[in-house]
Amino acid sequence: MSRPDDLVVTTETDIDISESADATRAQHTVEQTAAEIGFEDDISSELGLVATELATNLDKHAGGGTLSIKTIAADSQTGIRLESEDSGPGIQDIEAAFTTGSSTAGSLGLGLSIVNQTMDELEVTTPEGPEAGTRLVADRWLIPEYETTKPNPASIGAASRAISTEQVNGDAFIAKTWNDKTLVGVIDGLGHGSRAHKAATTARSYVESHVERPLASIFRGADRACKGTRGVVMALAKFDWREHTLTFANIGNINVKLSGPEWTGLIVRRGVVGGNNPGASVVTREWDPGFTMVLYSDGISTRWDWDDIRDGGDDPAGAIANRLLKQYGKSEDDATALVVTDTND
Repeated sequence: MSRPDDLVVTTETDIDISESADATRAQHTVEQTAAEIGFEDDISSELGLVATELATNLDKHAGGGTLSIKTIAADSQTGIRLESEDSGPGIQDIEAAFTTGSSTAGSLGLGLSIVNQTMDELEVTTPEGPEAGTRLVADRWLIPEYETTKPNPASIGAASRAISTEQVNGDAFIAKTWNDKTLVGVIDGLGHGSRAHKAATTARSYVESHVERPLASIFRGADRACKGTRGVVMALAKFDWREHTLTFANIGNINVKLSGPEWTGLIVRRGVVGGNNPGASVVTREWDPGFTMVLYSDGISTRWDWDDIRDGGDDPAGAIANRLLKQYGKSEDDATALVVTDTND
């Protein structure tokens, strides 16, 4: 869990959990605290459900414990922190506990997948010892109100299809714009068919719920979300249109190609999100008008250059993506291409 250096706790409420009724009290307290901070009603309700999960698991699986509800502040942002602590037997397999549907005595079980999906940062520790217990710390940050000062200047387009022998696509893509930023990405579930589709859509769901977070944080959360699936390979690129920068991270064999001057330092790390994940290496580079970026899964051949896929100098991104998929997509694999072209001159 990555904590800002200047994080401070501004308020704290501790609730002792020893019976089922305490879960209701925790839920109401969290919902009220979240509303006072400024979270929308739907987010406050989701946070209340997280509190219910944590309190219920403390009662049922750990014989009780403490749920602390804190308001936190850092980097001109405000958020809520939930800390769950017990002196029970601890979680024997933390990675397995993130799997949806996993629930065993002595573990937080199903609650971890729900907590991970809702919260921005999550850390679970279970020291050694017969009664060392489990400590969980989870943060959710409020997105401040923001007036866009630099509209998105880019054309963004994607094309994707399943392997010819399957009805569902094991690839997925993301394109989200908010404030002065845009996040795009390509995800490839391992293998093909329904299990690859489940892995890819699980990762996409997590990413889309946390687009404003730093890329390293998004990769950590997606890794936890994909436990129990086949896992995915994934590349994400975040554009800051005000700062004219591109921040990039990649785990696995999602390919990236950029036009313009030579780009260095875009590190591709081998591994699997939800499996043997080495952690994403994040780099930031300047983004200039006229650049084009293509992210594409291994279902598209790497043997192409810019002249092959452009029909004219001002092709929209969607046309480039479709041409790339049609001309270089492999029939024996799911295939996805996502293109970002800056339209500023």
